[in-house]
Amino acid sequence: MNKKIILILIFVLIEILISINIIYNKFCFKPFTKLTYEEIQETCFSKKNVTCNIPINLATIDKTKLKKDYKFEIHVKYTSKAQKALEIIVLAFLIGIFIYTFKNTRKKEDEEYSFKDLFLFSLLANYKSIYITSINITQISLWVSFLTISFGIILFFILYFLAKAFSKNKTDSILISIFLCSVAFSSRNIFPLEYYRFSVHTSPDALIAIGIFVTVLSLIFLLNSKKILEFIKRTTLILLLLCLLNACSQIAKESIPRFEKINLKTNLEIKKTDFNKNVYILLLDSYSGKTTLENLNHDNSDFYNELKKENFKVFENFQSNYNRTILALSSIFNLDFVENIPQKTANNAISEGEFFKLFKKLNYKIFYYNEDSLITPREDSFDLISTNNEFTTYHSLNTLTQGTIFEPILDLSFINKKKEPPFIDLVFREKNKKLVFMHFMMPHPPYRFDENGNPYNTPCELQLDYKTMLYGLNKEAYIKFLKYANKETLKLIKQIKEQDENSIIILMGDHGARLKCYYDGEWRHLEEFKKEKEALFTSFNTFLAYYDNSNQKENYKEAKSLINFYRMFVNEKFGTKLEKLPDRKFFLYTDEDDIKIQNIKGFEVS
Repeated sequence: MNKKIILILIFVLIEILISINIIYNKFCFKPFTKLTYEEIQETCFSKKNVTCNIPINLATIDKTKLKKDYKFEIHVKYTSKAQKALEIIVLAFLIGIFIYTFKNTRKKEDEEYSFKDLFLFSLLANYKSIYITSINITQISLWVSFLTISFGIILFFILYFLAKAFSKNKTDSILISIFLCSVAFSSRNIFPLEYYRFSVHTSPDALIAIGIFVTVLSLIFLLNSKKILEFIKRTTLILLLLCLLNACSQIAKESIPRFEKINLKTNLEIKKTDFNKNVYILLLDSYSGKTTLENLNHDNSDFYNELKKENFKVFENFQSNYNRTILALSSIFNLDFVENIPQKTANNAISEGEFFKLFKKLNYKIFYYNEDSLITPREDSFDLISTNNEFTTYHSLNTLTQGTIFEPILDLSFINKKKEPPFIDLVFREKNKKLVFMHFMMPHPPYRFDENGNPYNTPCELQLDYKTMLYGLNKEAYIKFLKYANKETLKLIKQIKEQDENSIIILMGDHGARLKCYYDGEWRHLEEFKKEKEALFTSFNTFLAYYDNSNQKENYKEAKSLINFYRMFVNEKFGTKLEKLPDRKFFLYTDEDDIKIQNIKGFEVS
């Protein structure tokens, strides 16, 4: 078999692989499909080769109460044994050609390679890890990326010396090592539907191309060993340059507009510089005020009384200025309404908040604990971030090895079992002045626990109103989760006061419970919400409690909304001269995928 036929066969097989996946993506994966109840039952529960992502629990739905022909928006993925078998057969042919080419057509002449050349080849072998790092450089843990890439380089050299001992040919040994390293770090990610989404910046096609590129490259190189050195060098340098440009582009998009804001500059003039108390802000997401809880037939006075015993000033009914967390936090930490904030996204607005800058100006350490997956504050803006986001220090290694042959090894290793110390313990170890913000997703749905802390087998969600197709508050589950939140919050408060008695504690909700929300897109129904007086009130009815043993709590008796409370707080502690703002309320919808706080629709609530 001559070289031309081998090359044609290789490219035909690659085209078959790509075509299989294009067809599979086009016809077997439907991300936004609308099906009736009967069609869902027939499609998703009667066929073994179908996986559906359904946003509501169909088991709790009485289909007789549904609107006729109402269609639910779901994601449908069809799995095919034939498709998988075909992929395996094609890949087997590729491997067979590789073995045949290596055995029968490789050149006997060899080349000399310096250590610099070998190092460059090792970078090509680890292109996947380098690429993922470059497009996620502002989020991923860089030291974990460094360790992962270093391990890959070491693996390349081990494979190279083993191959050289076996084949006695340096060129072939390099090619074999590049190929095996690429397979090891790509593994099942060579096929798009088994691709793990590392980041919103990552394109599946790019990762597919890595495995295919190295496979084809290795095969072509084996056919003409004389030109391997220069070709690999140039190719690798081009790929690394592209990765560098990717990284610079991400850093520029994330950082260049912020440089001036990150360096502690603030438009607020600090008059008092002797403030040195530690401040703890505890946010209970979707925590309702007294009036709403009474309407839900719950008496929350025991919790309020416990807080008062701890010397808190309790605002049992308090007003949020926004009905959504990302908007509420953006405004609170910038001490102003969203329309006056220069940043375009909630992540930027929170990370660069004027509130945090005031503390940084007085050399406070800033600690941020986040359970909200929609909010990913920048690590360079805080001294410590603990979050459920996948790009934290202890998750980056899992991210980089997900879907590779190293994943099961990592699952069994001590590295994977290593757990980060509790966030609050890390906070208490810090002896310098500190501001601590802790965001807890309770009693926000899904309602994970009952009042005794027993987890639900299936987390309770919002309930569906069949007549209007509105989600309604699951009142029983909400109250149970709220009771659990009360118990855990009191434990945390006592722990803080035991460790840090001379501190300030702000306990707050960001907005109230949402009695109703539309299943098919709330932004289309804002006019209807204007008539829902009770639902509107409940969205903003929250609570706030304030602890300060300096007996200055009475300074806040006129505070009625979150923005004004925080403006009063910085005026008292830092001597700023912020005027009281109107206690306005905004019922808004925002693009939650991009959390673009300036791309919002809604109305002001009177």
